[in-house]
Amino acid sequence: MQMGQFSSAVTAVRTILLKEGLRKGLYAGYGSFMLRDLPFDAIEFIAYEQLKTAMRAAVHGRELNGLEVSAIGAGAGVATAVLTTPLDVIKTRLMTQGAQGTYKGIFDCCRQLVRDEGAKALFKGVGPRVTWIGIGGSVFFTCLEASKKVYLPLGNGAK
Repeated sequence: MQMGQFSSAVTAVRTILLKEGLRKGLYAGYGSFMLRDLPFDAIEFIAYEQLKTAMRAAVHGRELNGLEVSAIGAGAGVATAVLTTPLDVIKTRLMTQGAQGTYKGIFDCCRQLVRDEGAKALFKGVGPRVTWIGIGGSVFFTCLEASKKVYLPLGNGAK
C-alpha cells in the first residue's frame, strides 16, 4: 500500500497471498526487518543513555529539563538513523522485490546493490530517514521520561 499498488489492506493481503504466497509475499524481507530493527533499538537506547549521562555531567548532576531530554532523544534518533540506513535500504529492497526474486537474501542484496549502484546506494534516503527518526526520538524519549516520573513512583508503593 505504501507503494500505491493497492486500494485497501484486504486487497493487498489477498493479492499478495495469491501471487506470491505467505513466505515470499507477506513475509518477504522479514529477516532483514529483524536485522534492521534489533540493532536499531539497541543503538538508539544506548545512544540515548550515553547522551543523557554526558548531559547530566555537563549540568553537574541536576535533573534534565524537557527541552534537554528532547534534544538528547533527537540526537540518539539521528545517530541511530544514520547507522542503520544501510540495513533499512536492504530491508526495503527485499520487501519490494516481488515474486521475481531479484535477490537471494540479505547478503546477495547487499552485494548486488553495491556492485550495481555503488556503496553510496546503501545510504539512499538517509536525509528523510534522519529527519523523521530524529523527530520521533525527540518525542519518544520526552514521553518516556515524563511517563517514568508518573508511573515509577506508583510501583514503589506511592499513592
